[in-house]
Amino acid sequence: MAEPIRTLFITLKRSFAGTRDTHRRIMESLGLRNRQQTVERANMGSIRGAIDKVKHLLTVETDEQFAARKAAELAAAAPRPPAIGSSGDEKKPITREAEPEEFWQTKAEREGKSAWKDPLAIIGLLAIFFPFVVLGVAIGTGYVDINAGRP
Repeated sequence: MAEPIRTLFITLKRSFAGTRDTHRRIMESLGLRNRQQTVERANMGSIRGAIDKVKHLLTVETDEQFAARKAAELAAAAPRPPAIGSSGDEKKPITREAEPEEFWQTKAEREGKSAWKDPLAIIGLLAIFFPFVVLGVAIGTGYVDINAGRP
């Protein structure tokens, strides 16, 4: 038969803010004053009844559960072994000189197409340069006076 639980470890997980006055008094009677504070109490009916009243604010563990949690926390907080440096066979960064040319080609270049044969590229270039061409023609023919307003 399993050994009966003799002690309970009670941890306050929530703060007192917004709790009822009766709940505050129950937690203070259990010895809990601060958040994340853990107290050890005997496993008696009166203690279990008080815990049941404020169970939404507490975490209750047996001695075995508490010891396992503390061991896991210590293992997580233990310093990690130092990182050992590499032996010199580090990967070189990818550059144009170190890689074959096909890695740097676009899909159109691999298929043998020229960018100048794409109508969208031609339309885009015309849309950029057309206003400047029109302005140059207008200045050259005298429609636009660039000295207007100067003394």
